[in-house]
Amino acid sequence: MKRIELCIALATMLMVASCRHEKQGETIVGTSNNYVETHIDTLVNKVLDTSNAELRLAGIDSLETAGVITAVRADFLRGGVYYELDKPRFEEYYYKRALEHKLVTDDDRDYRFTAAAALSSVYMMKADYEGALRLGLSIIDEMKQTHQGSDMVMAKLYNSIGCAQLSLGRESEAEECFEQAFGYGLRQTNRDKSRGTLETIANDVCNVAIYYMNAHHYKEVPRWLNRVDSLTTRYALLPDADPDYVDDLRGRLYLYRAVVLQHGMFAREAAQSYRKFLNTKFGKSLDGLYDATDYLMPAHRYGEAADNFILLDRMLAEWGIVLSLDNIRQYMFPKFRANAEAGRKDSAIAAGTRILEALDTAIMAQKRSDAAELATIYDTQQKEMEIARQQAQIAGKDYQLSKERNISLLAALILLALFFVVYIIYRRITMKRLAKAHAQLEAAHTELQTAYNQLEETTTAKERIESELRIARDIQMSMVPQTFPQIEGLDLYAEMMPAREVGGDLYDYLLQGDNLYFCVGDVSGKGVPASLLMAQAIRLFRALAKQQMMPVNIATRLNGELSDNNESGMFVTMFIGLVSLTTGHLHFCNCGHNSPVIGGDADGGHFLEMSSNVPIGLWPEAVFVGEEIDSIANRPLFIYTDGLNEAENPQQQQFGDDQLLKCLRDTRYQTSYQVVNSLKDHVEQHRAGAEPNDDLTMMCLNLKL
Repeated sequence: MKRIELCIALATMLMVASCRHEKQGETIVGTSNNYVETHIDTLVNKVLDTSNAELRLAGIDSLETAGVITAVRADFLRGGVYYELDKPRFEEYYYKRALEHKLVTDDDRDYRFTAAAALSSVYMMKADYEGALRLGLSIIDEMKQTHQGSDMVMAKLYNSIGCAQLSLGRESEAEECFEQAFGYGLRQTNRDKSRGTLETIANDVCNVAIYYMNAHHYKEVPRWLNRVDSLTTRYALLPDADPDYVDDLRGRLYLYRAVVLQHGMFAREAAQSYRKFLNTKFGKSLDGLYDATDYLMPAHRYGEAADNFILLDRMLAEWGIVLSLDNIRQYMFPKFRANAEAGRKDSAIAAGTRILEALDTAIMAQKRSDAAELATIYDTQQKEMEIARQQAQIAGKDYQLSKERNISLLAALILLALFFVVYIIYRRITMKRLAKAHAQLEAAHTELQTAYNQLEETTTAKERIESELRIARDIQMSMVPQTFPQIEGLDLYAEMMPAREVGGDLYDYLLQGDNLYFCVGDVSGKGVPASLLMAQAIRLFRALAKQQMMPVNIATRLNGELSDNNESGMFVTMFIGLVSLTTGHLHFCNCGHNSPVIGGDADGGHFLEMSSNVPIGLWPEAVFVGEEIDSIANRPLFIYTDGLNEAENPQQQQFGDDQLLKCLRDTRYQTSYQVVNSLKDHVEQHRAGAEPNDDLTMMCLNLKL
């Protein structure tokens, strides 16, 4: 996920290669034009069939000078060469020129569209989202008006636009563009079933999932990962499928699913998916081990992440990555953090020292690179102007041509002067920016040095506390059921989401013959004290339910046990129910808990009317009243804690009872799982990024008779 630029580049390379060879061999007998086109493509492919970039560029120059290829195609090919040389400024320069030339042949428009798609990827890699949007939308409009261009190019443009929209916070527009891109991609694969086409589309779809993860929109990711899975299965059936590529995609799917599950607080399922990732070849490769840190860091498995980062130097060498300013931030900072969080003081200090040593070298290299690229571009433009001047002299000596030549030279001198002015201004701005960055890095060095002095005592304590809380959370989550009865006619599902590492909410159920005992509770307070009382309440509920007591008797016994020596004054609100699976008859006792909602979209759900009892654990002598309903068959019963209706957004506005009823009435009931997850989504949207202010537990029960 950290190397999405490489994924974008791979997809672009495949697209450019497909365009380069798409017309080869299309000779029609008796048609000389088609023979010429095939011959030209053969010449171009021979020129490009060398690993020497200088020879390729010289060959392209020769073909253009001889009039074999047009200026549009020549600059498109030059952009591809500089892409392979990893020189994005030259790549951008020539792709832009390809868009500026006059179209000479019918094929020029296709090369223009493909150059625009490649240029949009360049804009995205340099975070020029507005530029990618303007270019992509204008080219798509042109393609639709002219009815020219391939579905592959259209998919690439829509993908770039979608990524730009997502980066600018326009989620709905981004989703629409991604769907358009996926549609064009599928159409291309249905027409062209070659291996390269499927690889390109699979990479593009995988990139969409990565962009959503980088933007922290984890709900959107599973849909795109499922599409990658489907494309991978389809690709694996090809006779010339690359098994290593299939393994790479399978490994990424397991890893990305682990990342999404971890951020969704499904730690156990995330760990299972991560183990499947480790069993793939990709999971054992250098790339895979490095990508694994995307899961290990949010999972707080800092020791394993630090172990993987030991391979970083070897990986950087294999990838040919030089420690530039961006690469220091992207690769070295996470290594420092992993070692620091793992309590490995010496390794953290070593990583921090290397960061500081690499910064000066990276700053100087950046200065030299900027100056060298600008100077080379200037030399290129100067040579092109010299060639233009010589061609103008050869063309004739009459007065009109001489006048035009003088005008051209004057314009060239003006442009040259403007270039020097822009270059000097740019260089001064760059020097000031680098000087400011250097000062900031010096300040960061001082802060790092201070952090080193405090690292040993704070890291050990923090790691111990986090480890104990992780263990406590696992223990607590194991106390509530994670699986539910598979009985015909009974649809039961519940879910608990603590606001902190551990919490005070609880739910449970117990089958006793044809009877189902169930409860939902909320301990006063949050954190570790609440979790201890929660554990005691669940243990007592199960013991009393096994004795087949009525809910009111269970409440009375629970109150007696929990109020004994309760000096802290903590209490539990609880809804306890007993339903007959044969008749639907419900006995219940509500102990100071929120009123459940009975009914759903079909009969307009409403809050259950019932007597009020005091919470459990406050007064040993408290008397509880039990109640009953003749039948709740075919009427969903929704029970919840106040973490639902009292959930707050950043403006501290609560979710509220009215909105709860509206959501349940608007939700077309399918399963209890669907109802709980729908309410969970509504609460997340209401919070709008605010941290949970209380634990949240929901249970939905529907008995179909």
